[in-house]
This record gives sequence, C-alpha cells and structure tokens, in this order.
Amino acid sequence: METQERKIDLYEVAEIKLGYSAKVKSSQRPRVASSRQVHEVFAKVWDQERIGFAEDFKVMLLSRANRVLGIVTISSGGTAGTVVDVKLVFAAAIKANASSVILAHNHPSGNLMPSEQDKRLTQRIKEAGRILDVPVLDHLILAEEGFYSFADYGELEGSSSFFSFHELSVSENPWKLFVGIHYCKIAIDSRFLYIGISTNEHFMIL
Repeated sequence: METQERKIDLYEVAEIKLGYSAKVKSSQRPRVASSRQVHEVFAKVWDQERIGFAEDFKVMLLSRANRVLGIVTISSGGTAGTVVDVKLVFAAAIKANASSVILAHNHPSGNLMPSEQDKRLTQRIKEAGRILDVPVLDHLILAEEGFYSFADYGELEGSSSFFSFHELSVSENPWKLFVGIHYCKIAIDSRFLYIGISTNEHFMIL
C-alpha cells in the first residue's frame, strides 16, 4: 500500500507579526522616578474594592525614559495568594517594546512585609528579565494603608534601578536628617556626593 505524502498548504501556516500601537503620545505618559510615584500610578488603576479582599499581580511597563507605557494584570487570585506565570510578564513587556518593568501585588491582609515566596518569585522574574534585557526595577507590595518597595530596602541587588538618590550638593549644608528611613545608598558623580548612614531610628546624609 503506497503512502502518499501530504503537500504542505502554505495557507495553513500561521504568520506572526509583532507590533505595538500606542494611542497616547509619549509626552502625555506619566514619568516615574521614585517608588512613591510608582505607588501613586498603581493606586490610581488598582480596584480599591479588591485591594483588601483578593490578591492581584500587575506589571508596569516602562519606556527607556521611564514613562509608563501601560499596566497589565498578570493574574488574580484569592485571599492568600495568586499564581504568576513568568512568561506572561515578559510576553506583555516584549509586545509593548518595554525597556524595563516594575512588579506589584497586593496583600489583602494589610501586612506589607514580603513573604519568602514573594522574594523567590521576584528573583525568578528578575533573572528572566536579565536574560531578556528587560530589567526589573522594583517590586511593590500594596495594602490599604501603604506600600513596600523591594528596591528601597535593597531586595533587588544586582539589578539596575532608576530611583534617584537623596541629592545633596557638596556646596550645601552637609547635614540633613530623615526619620524612619532604614536603608543606605552610596553613589558619586561629577556634581553630587551621596553617602547614607542608617540606624534604627535615623538616616543621615553626609
């Protein structure tokens, strides 16, 4: 019995095209430069009736100038958690031609501290972003009464960050006191010297 080879019908082969069409001009998109600004943008789009009820995971897509291209919901879960598919995070980022991303999810319990599971997931997504050259700049945990920033607390070591240091010109008064900030950042450029000393109660810029 002869076997007949089936000819390939080219019309049955799917053609994939990549493109992104934005309806908002670049100059009209909000630009974020700190975790507080990121929180403000997320808070405006988050369903406030769900933030204390069920957990959602969202991703902010950023241009190279840190302007917000959009926010996409990756998953929605229950009161104790939600399942995040890392592939979907970067499928959205690549589709929008994003240069970087910021992660966010809420804790319905109101507890702002990240769990070990939160930390492991963040590291997985950060590593995938490193390979794809789409860095994770921060991961925010939102609750009804505040937010937690992984970047602010040094939980994203090794990744690039857009967050500005507390700027103090060397010609200005070299002592400024900030109460309730518990992290330290050091950087030097041609104009500014940033040195932070952290204690349990104070953060002092030298």
